[in-house]
Amino acid sequence: MPVYFLVAGLYFMGIFTGFWIRARLRCMVDAVERSLAFKFHNPAWLEPLNLRGAIMSFASTNNMNNVITFKRCESLELISRSNYALLYDKNLKMALWCGYYLNSQMVKAARHHRKPHVCYTDKTLPKEIRVQLMHMQRHAYDKGHMAPLASVATCSTTSFDASLVSNFVLQHKALNRGIWKRLEHLSRRYVEGHDVSTLDELFTANQYDESSVSLRRRMFWTSSRCLAVSTGALFRKESNSLNCLLQHDKQVVPIPDELYMALWDVHSHQHMAFIIPNDETAAVQSLKPKCLNGERQKRRVSLASKTTIRGLGLPHKHVQNSFRQGNLHEIHRFCVTLKELEDRISLSERVIAEKMLCVPRGTHGTEFIKTTNCLGQQACILRHETPPVELFSLQKRRRACKASLRRHFRLVRCCLVN
Repeated sequence: MPVYFLVAGLYFMGIFTGFWIRARLRCMVDAVERSLAFKFHNPAWLEPLNLRGAIMSFASTNNMNNVITFKRCESLELISRSNYALLYDKNLKMALWCGYYLNSQMVKAARHHRKPHVCYTDKTLPKEIRVQLMHMQRHAYDKGHMAPLASVATCSTTSFDASLVSNFVLQHKALNRGIWKRLEHLSRRYVEGHDVSTLDELFTANQYDESSVSLRRRMFWTSSRCLAVSTGALFRKESNSLNCLLQHDKQVVPIPDELYMALWDVHSHQHMAFIIPNDETAAVQSLKPKCLNGERQKRRVSLASKTTIRGLGLPHKHVQNSFRQGNLHEIHRFCVTLKELEDRISLSERVIAEKMLCVPRGTHGTEFIKTTNCLGQQACILRHETPPVELFSLQKRRRACKASLRRHFRLVRCCLVN
């Protein structure tokens, strides 16, 4: 009889030990995921390759021996914040690129954190390249976040960093309140495990990925789903956006001609990119008056439950279904390939270089260049030497290594089978 009690005791002890070990292992896995999410996802690693390595040189037609070199690394400064990183142009006094990682932990923390509706002057920058809030006031333009508060404001420190003026660019209200807001919301919904089918249609398949499994099936690490996000400003040569540099007011901030956003899934290596004009042509159907009137009644009905659900931190019903099949064409018309976006960034950098070399002014980090007073390039010969700009360089290397290991594993397996 005592033997049966001993066996039963050992049996229940084994079950209890198994549950205890399972709980401990789960805690260890969660700790490792948090460490990978916050320690190894440094936003500064998302810096575009070769963007600061450009070298521009020109010589006057009167004196071909007098060659002046303009290095891009002298005017572009990498600013690393808590949850995002910036490439700040000292001449234009604005950020040309912003990068950050986005995961479900950040979105949940940002949702429960109170967000300020004020902007602060970035006093970490020198006074001569600092922009005040009053210089960001333009008609029909909003102060748009490069790194949105709802994505990176996880605490008081990160909320303050995201509210700095250096994190803002002038965005047309049709863009800031329309397609840009939709893309930011879509990225947050995706890392939380929602709207995966929508991104499955928008993501561009990896050319090195031979698997035909859909994105929904491939994302088996639901708790660690992560996106690498890059945003930035672009300028066109045919526009006059950079002519404001010739004005006497040195605090004038230029208005970008276009804005771009690129998303890269860290685990599945799916990616997509968008180039959106910074004007009224970026308006989407949801901003038109007749569509706003149609949605007004739905919002009135759910107004009472909206406050309760927001307090619980749960997504609202009308927000969950905000991306339907009928609205995908509004996003598709701005979609481009990653290679097209990289070429467009290189072209924008050349436009900035040509304009800065013809502006007779001295700025911090650059030489005082005395050139002609004209806006064109008739009196100078410009030479642009730079490797092609590359976005998500580390993610591309990781994808290539993964594909190489997969091919070698298949070769070894075939050799063993034969």
